[in-house]
Amino acid sequence: MPSRERGVADLLGPAEEWPPALRCLAALVQDAAAPQALLWGPRLACLHNSAFLPLLPGVVPARGRAFESLWAEGSDISPLVRAALAGQAGRIATLPRQGAAGESAAPAFFDLLASPARDDTGAIAGVLLTAFETTRAVLTERRDAFLLDLDTALRDLDSPEGVLALAAARLGAHLQAARCAFGEVDGAGVGCTVLADWTDGRMPSAVGTHALESCGLERIEALRAGHSLGIGEPEAGGPFLGGLQGSLTVPLLKQGRLAALLQLHHPGPRRWTAAEAELARDVAERVWSALKRRQAEAGLRLGEARLRRVQQIGRVGGFEIDLTTGRNVRSAEYMDLQGLGPTAADERHADWVQRLHPEDRVRAERRYLDAISDDSGATEYAQEYRIRTPGHGLRWIAARAEIERDDQGRALRMLGAHVDVTELKVAEAALAESVQRAREVLESLGDMLYALDAEGRIRFASRRALEMWGMRTEQVLGQPFLDLFPAVRGSISWQVIEAAMAGGQEVHFCASSPLVGRWFELNVHPAQGGGVTVAARDVEGRRQAEIRRRSTEAALRASEERLRLAQDAGQVGTWEWDVRSGAVHWSASCHRLYGTNPETAASISVWRDGVDEQDRPAVDAQLRRVLTGEVGRWAAEFRFRRISDGALRWISERGELVRDPRSGLPLRLLGISQDVTERREADERQTLLMRELDHRAKNALAVVQAAVRMTPKEDPDAFATAVLGRIGALARAHTLLAQGRWDGVGLRELVQGEMAPFLSPDGLRVRLEGPPVVLAPTAAQAISMALHELATNATKHGALSVPEGQVVLDWATEPGQSVLRLRWAETGGPVILAPPARHGFGSRVLEATIAGQLGGRIVLLWQASGLVCEMTIPLSRAAIPDFDGELG
Repeated sequence: MPSRERGVADLLGPAEEWPPALRCLAALVQDAAAPQALLWGPRLACLHNSAFLPLLPGVVPARGRAFESLWAEGSDISPLVRAALAGQAGRIATLPRQGAAGESAAPAFFDLLASPARDDTGAIAGVLLTAFETTRAVLTERRDAFLLDLDTALRDLDSPEGVLALAAARLGAHLQAARCAFGEVDGAGVGCTVLADWTDGRMPSAVGTHALESCGLERIEALRAGHSLGIGEPEAGGPFLGGLQGSLTVPLLKQGRLAALLQLHHPGPRRWTAAEAELARDVAERVWSALKRRQAEAGLRLGEARLRRVQQIGRVGGFEIDLTTGRNVRSAEYMDLQGLGPTAADERHADWVQRLHPEDRVRAERRYLDAISDDSGATEYAQEYRIRTPGHGLRWIAARAEIERDDQGRALRMLGAHVDVTELKVAEAALAESVQRAREVLESLGDMLYALDAEGRIRFASRRALEMWGMRTEQVLGQPFLDLFPAVRGSISWQVIEAAMAGGQEVHFCASSPLVGRWFELNVHPAQGGGVTVAARDVEGRRQAEIRRRSTEAALRASEERLRLAQDAGQVGTWEWDVRSGAVHWSASCHRLYGTNPETAASISVWRDGVDEQDRPAVDAQLRRVLTGEVGRWAAEFRFRRISDGALRWISERGELVRDPRSGLPLRLLGISQDVTERREADERQTLLMRELDHRAKNALAVVQAAVRMTPKEDPDAFATAVLGRIGALARAHTLLAQGRWDGVGLRELVQGEMAPFLSPDGLRVRLEGPPVVLAPTAAQAISMALHELATNATKHGALSVPEGQVVLDWATEPGQSVLRLRWAETGGPVILAPPARHGFGSRVLEATIAGQLGGRIVLLWQASGLVCEMTIPLSRAAIPDFDGELG
């Protein structure tokens, strides 16, 4: 026996001895596409399919091992299993499991369901575990939440170092790396500078400037082409520090050149996934946008400083316009920003207008003219617009200036500066796109999502939340949650939210909403700086479905019980035969029908061996015709030797064959079996009675003739009286069976009725000897027919055919052997020279009644002095018990 199967047999016994419920559940688990495992028996032996391997400790096959040897008492699965054994189905959501490659593999997540597994008696004998992998959904949700939190945190930082440090720390911790660093590549593309990084202490800091050539020419070219390094295989070396394994390097290309690198390190080999690389790339984009925005903001501040300096010392980096003459003086820095070279120049107003982007031209010029109009009285001028450079480039310009006016308010001069904010605008657009994308992802989830600050004011609400509340965004943002929804105050959900705010711990629970009266699954996550983010999923439909499922299961159990009672009452059993595997399943009533032990596995051979040998060839032929498609349905009636007591019972079976829809091969044969012994016996009695009636009608004439022949003829009146008396006795013998109404008849009365034509007052022709015996209805019929045949034979050919002939009929019961013995002996009749050459109808009736119908034995002795017939009949088939005698 293989070791795997030997482990199963040690705890559950050989598979062929398993109860039907265990075999059915084991087959269900083995054939299931979803990860499934069955824990069965006192030690909860584990039977699982291959899809369940990732959920096992160590990710190794554990077939046949006990539960406690696989999961420790304190494991996250143990409470779920205990609850299922107590009859309570349960679920663990987002159960993490490490991949088959160990720590270097990405984790997987599952929803694990546990249901009680019941044996054939309905008692809980184990637990059925079913898992559904949720890795993609969990990782997507975590990724989106991570990016949303990162964007929120980056907005509050001013310095580039702070942006880098925060982003590196968040990403490194999220991906469980040992170090995370972001470096900008210089313009020559030969060096990479890390201003700030993050490490968990296992690796040194990478702050500083590093040569790209340290990672090799082939890798440099891959990075310049935009390919990440280290996805799917342990990466050796990297541009920051050489000789490292387990690194992931993500390039960032800007305007066709390698602009920055984001690198994650792990102390040992690690296979980074494409999803992790994509997340790292998104973070790199956000870091780049944040850095450029800070640089642009710093440039704007510098420009403002320069503007102040221009006001103080001259026209450096700015422009000056004499509004009285229209002269425009541009500094070298100004002209360079316009793409015209770093040379100071005098221009016209029309030159500036010509460079404005067509979509911004009217607006920008109108803003300028309004600012310098005498009616405006403005002393400051600021606006942003796009310009087109001679190389057809597009630049965003932020213009700032002061307007000098005379005492009458007339504009005299404008002094100001231009700042190129193109990178800032690009970063803002990228950030806005990222935020919008994150918002769309959150909205697509279909869950309610809202965020509260530390004071309980609403700072974000998803579209689904607004729809549920029946409000608009402007109605809820910044408003205290309890002011908008006072009914929530004091509810379980609000108490949990307050606890999460105070304790800073994530909370997951289900509760009924006091606002809409539906059940929700809530996940409360503490936010940085106080407050919480609440994700609420409507589970009312799932809850109602669970209620309906339980109601349906209860109705199904009641229906199954009614079916069982009906099957027992009608002596009907159900069965199923898997043609391919040979497995046979009998219902409990079917086991009782065939006299087998329900704890022992049924098989087609057990059933076939029980079929009576005389009926077996016909049954086999019918089964072959069904399997080959010669006949459409299974239908057969046969005798079956009941295994429990050896009784021969008539069984009627009906069934349907299920075939493979594609190949047409037989798959399963399902049907019912019914005990029709009583019906068959009644049919046989009816047939026998009809034949007996016909035979008796013929034999009656022979008896009448014998009576007439043996009656003395000297006295006509005596002759007539004797003949009429014997004919009346024959009629009484027939009437006696009908008058008994099949409730039993005395053997002596039966014999007297049958032998009445031959009885005489002197008792010389027929002598009867035996104790009182009450015959069962079937036995009375059979014995009366046998005696009738013997009497008819004696009348025609034997002792009663001559006046000096005599018949002695005696009987006795032998309780020790549980039999009734009858002996018919003829003497004084014609001498018998030899037994008859053939058996006539009378002999066949004797065999059919005594042996066939009553299960007895008959012996015919053709002695010279006369026929001797010895009949032995089981008391259980012949006589009605004498309860009065037993009690007396």
